[in-house]
Amino acid sequence: MAKTEHEELIAAIQSMDRKLSALLSIVVDQHLRRTPDLANPRPRNIDRILSDAGMLGTEIAATLGKTPQAVSQALKTGAKSTTRPREARAEVESTTDGS
Repeated sequence: MAKTEHEELIAAIQSMDRKLSALLSIVVDQHLRRTPDLANPRPRNIDRILSDAGMLGTEIAATLGKTPQAVSQALKTGAKSTTRPREARAEVESTTDGS
């Protein structure tokens, strides 16, 4: 099924919107890091920033010159690094409940 001109225009606008959101996210992140009086943002990689701004994995890959698999892997490992391993959680829970 061929896309109509209207559908192509909507898709192009949505793509531009995602890219503008990504640019804004990057600029705000850089500003916060340069101005420690404002905030101390948590470390995030560029793949995560772009993904959180709404860009698709294929768009991130094309923008950064990576393969979609590399982007997927970066997003997956980035998510794991923010959580504690099960053993560490159990250790913290055992020390906080008085056992």
